[in-house]
This record gives sequence, structure tokens and C-alpha cells, in this order.
Amino acid sequence: PVAPALDSSAPTTDMRSSSLLARPTVARLLTTMSATTLPGDVKVTEHFLSVPLDHSKPDGGSLSLFVRELVAASKAADDLPCLLYLQGGPGFPSKRPAFPASGWDKSALATHRVLLLDQRGTGRSTPVTAKQLLALPGGPQAQAGYLEHFRADSIVRDCEVVREALCGGKKLSLLGQSFGGFCILTYLSLFPDAIERALFTFGLAPVGRTADEVYAATYKRMEERNRRFYQRYPQDVELVRSLVAGLHAAPAPLPRGGTLTARRFLQLGLLLGSASGFEALHDLLELARPPSADGLPDATSSLPDLFLLEVEAAQQHFETNPIYWLLHEAIYCDGGGGGGAEAAAPDGDGKKKKSKNMMGAAKAYIKADRAATAAILKREKTLRDRRAILCAPGVSSFQSVTLILEAFKAQQKALERDEQKARRDRSAAKPPPQPSSSSASSRPRAGSSSSKAAPPASAAPAGKAPKPVATIVVPAAITSAVNLWNVSQLLREKRWISPVELKQSGAAKPAEIKLEHCFEDGSRARFLVIENANKLSEAEWRNVACVIVQGAAWQFKGWPFKSEADLFTKVLGVHMRTRDETPNQLVKSWNVEKYAFSKEKVNQHDVAVTVSSFWQAVHKSMTVQKPHLLMKPHQLS
Repeated sequence: PVAPALDSSAPTTDMRSSSLLARPTVARLLTTMSATTLPGDVKVTEHFLSVPLDHSKPDGGSLSLFVRELVAASKAADDLPCLLYLQGGPGFPSKRPAFPASGWDKSALATHRVLLLDQRGTGRSTPVTAKQLLALPGGPQAQAGYLEHFRADSIVRDCEVVREALCGGKKLSLLGQSFGGFCILTYLSLFPDAIERALFTFGLAPVGRTADEVYAATYKRMEERNRRFYQRYPQDVELVRSLVAGLHAAPAPLPRGGTLTARRFLQLGLLLGSASGFEALHDLLELARPPSADGLPDATSSLPDLFLLEVEAAQQHFETNPIYWLLHEAIYCDGGGGGGAEAAAPDGDGKKKKSKNMMGAAKAYIKADRAATAAILKREKTLRDRRAILCAPGVSSFQSVTLILEAFKAQQKALERDEQKARRDRSAAKPPPQPSSSSASSRPRAGSSSSKAAPPASAAPAGKAPKPVATIVVPAAITSAVNLWNVSQLLREKRWISPVELKQSGAAKPAEIKLEHCFEDGSRARFLVIENANKLSEAEWRNVACVIVQGAAWQFKGWPFKSEADLFTKVLGVHMRTRDETPNQLVKSWNVEKYAFSKEKVNQHDVAVTVSSFWQAVHKSMTVQKPHLLMKPHQLS
């Protein structure tokens, strides 16, 4: 299939982190190529999917994603779990499998379907090229705005839509190589419930460390690698000095275009990071020597074509993988950036350079990461330590790692059982409750909404003022995707049922809904869901936590606000619609959270994601604007 053209109008200079916090969008499967069975009993199927350029703007520009699916041919009809491989980089396509399968591929294919994703901007997915970036109107700022959509957060949301389209919404096992491990950390932060297990291969982001710290440590290691290289090949010291001096005086044109400058030549030091890099670099440098033994290049003569061709081959990723060169330093920025590698290098007198921002167009990108990183870290919790993951006993294989994770999960469940028992014991030690309230002592788990009505204010313990009840206002219209007919099933059970179908089935519409929700940080709130807000007093309006809008201004008639803008600066606004509904033009102009979900029963996971995102938005808004409505964990006794 032909990849869609870039939408140059999509990127803007506004680099706020809205796309980082956007919920995933269900992919549209464009094409599934005919399957091929290869040697070693491996069936290969190629898929192309369409996803938004910006997941927070699903109606904007789109990209094509390429996924190669591998499965043992003898098990192709079996309902196998999926393992998604995330390549290193950023900016590199997924590995191309060798046949017959070997290594981890062979182990994984024994129990899983393996999905090899070409991450957005790479391989057979819609690519990012230097020519495309230069064609974007707006210069470096527009280029940075476009590249903002090719970070780990967007890649993770692509993985979510791949999971929905190719795995039926079932949990994924993840295997991350290098930068792929960075993506897994983002995945665990944003959508932990989507992951069955996560396997890292030397890809753990430096959480809590700045890019300056990372590159200061890296610079010291590179100094040591250089020292060891020249100790092994002392004859290369004068050769490198001669080449650098000559290229400073007269940069050399490369055979396939471009120019070899002294600075670009020194980038060959990247080879020193690999196991066989010393020999590879030495062999390449030897090609620059003149035929005479131990001779040095003459500054007035041209460098040998074979040497220049090998330099091009060693640095071809400059041209073929621009994402890597533009965003690689930025992946080490935890909440902000600095000078990175440039600032880590000392001046000629050996003193460290003053920190400068050498990110160029990515400066705005770094700024955007700060708020998003803080939001992600607030939701993170430690699940396991490095030792539990990296110390696999016995044979190093895919199965041995999964056994560790299964054992860890069992340990976690045992700890949860012990904690529940301790809670029951503490509860039993308290004075017995009154018979009329004996069933009301249980507490909802984090991220859940209880099915019981919120207790009345009179149920508060003696001597304690009852916490006010937060109000959610929903539309009254039966044509609205969410109203009193179906809001209970939606918020409590994460199920969407058509209000029209409920009415036709004879179900009664409740006058109001009372519920209780426990958020991810352990805080809790009681909610009253109503449709008529015209009779609310000024004091009651202060307790309105959220308004679910239908998309018509008359919904707010008689409300104590000057305009929709005034309303949505004081109260969280939310608009929900099914994907087959046409987006409301008026809602697009409002400052409200916008969600679209599939109404098909096979895509109920899509509804669950929407509800989870809704509660996160409610909690964030209440924390900032309505903290008096939240009960913190220490208040839940």
C-alpha cells in the first residue's frame, strides 16, 4: 500500500503535552497480505494499519503502521498469546527474522504469536526522511513539532491499537531491545493493565537522572575506550591526528554525496561501543594510509575512494535513520534537558563547558516532556527490582525469564492475600458495628467504582464533618451517548449500552445515580450523578466536579456562568461519543476532554480505556480545583 502523505498542517508550534496524555485510538486495518510459510514451520503474515499522527487528534493526519506476524504453522489456528517486539533506536525498524528460527525467536514461537512492529517513522511504516522534514513549512520549530509525534508515548499508543486490531484486546507480552525497553517503561506507566509481562534487554531509561548526568558519565567511558584503543593500536594516533588536521583544512566530498568534515570523521568513534569495534575502526583507518608502510595521508592529496566508501557505509544511518540522530539524546532527558553530549565534553583547557542547550529544534520538545514526565511518574509504582528481572537461573532463554515473572506474580498475589487478611484482622479487632451498617465497611479497590450508593452524610463518624459529595452532570437527551439511562453501567462496570435500547427494553431511567470511586493513588470520592443542574445553589455548584456535554449550548441555559469558556475554566468538561458519530463542531471549540469509543461489543476494551481516562481526568481536575471533594487514604478509616 502507498503510505499516506504527511499532513504539514498537523504539527504546530504549541508543544504542550496534550498528546502525551491522550488516550489510544482504535486502529483501522488497511491491508493483510497473504500468509507465507517459510522453512522451519513458520507462518508469516504482513499487516498494514492506519493510526492518527497525533492520538489526541484522531481526526487529523494519519500514518501507516507495518506489522509482521510470526507463528508456528502447526499452531496457526490456536488461540496463542501475543509477544510484541520493540526495536532499539529510536528510529530503526524491527528486526527481520532469520529462517529457520533460532535464539529467542524459536523459544517465543513455541508458545506465542510474535509481532514485529516497524515503529512509526521507520521501515515499511510511514517513514520520516530528511527531505520530508525540510519540506515542512515553519522551519526547525515545525520540524520539532512534527517529530514530537514519534516519541515513546506515541509508539506505545500505536502498540495499543495493534493489540486491539491483531490480538483482540488481549494482554501483551513485551520484549524491548535498548530503546525498546524505554518504550516498555512508558507502556507500564500509561497502560499497565494491557501488559502480561515485560522483558528488558539492556533498555532501562535513567529515571531520575538528567541528560547532562548521563552524557557526563558516557564521556568518561568514551575517554577510557579511546585510551584503550590507542594503547592497542598506537600507530593510529598520528594517523587520526593527520586525518583530522587535513579535514579541518579541506573537507572531503563523499562519493555518494555529502561532505566528510573533521567532526563527522570523529563520529566514527561510535564503533568503539561495540564488542568488535576496536578492530573495525582500525581496519577502516588503515584504508586511509598511502601505499607506503606506516605512511600518513598527504594533506594535499585526496583520500582513497575505498576509505570514503567505507566511511559512508559506517555512517549510513545519518541519511536513512534521521529520527535516531535528532531524538537519540532526548530519550535520556528525564523531565528536562541540558547540553547533553556537547556540554559533557571539556574545553581545550580540560574544564567542562558551560551547559548549553544544543538540542536546536528539539528545545520545545524537551520543554513539552517536563509536564508529561511528571504526570507519568505520579502514576508509577515499583513492581520489582533489577535483581528479580536480570538474574535468571540456569539456561538463559525466553522460558526461564517467564518463569521468574510468573513466580513474582504469585509472590505479589500472596502479599495481597496477606494484606487483605491483615485488614480483616484489624477490622475484627474494632468494636462491632451496628447491625444496620454491618455490610458497609468494605472499601473499593484502587481504580474501581463501588456498586453501592454513596452513604448519606449522617453515616459519618461522630465528631467528624462528612465529606461533601461531588456532582457529575450528564445530558438529559436520550440521543446523547451518555446520560442517566446508561451512566451507571458505564462508570461502574466499564460497559456501554445504548440509551435508546435501554428505553425500548422497558428499563426505567433513574432520577439520579450515587456511586463511589477509588482512584489510583488510593484517594476516594463520593459522586452524585444528575441531569438537571438548574436548581443547584451556589454552594452546590462548588461541588460540581464534571459536566458531560452533549454538544449543544442550550444544555447550559440558566447556569451561573458567563459563557462556555467561563464554565470550563471552573468545571471539568467531558464529551463522549461513539466512533460512528460525526464529531460535533461546537465541541471542538470548547476546552473539554474529548473521547470516542467503539460501540461494538467485541471492542468493549475500548470503552474500558475511555472510562479509565475519564476517571484520570476527573482526579486530575479535582486535585487542582476541587481538593475538598477528595478523601485521602489516611482519611479512609
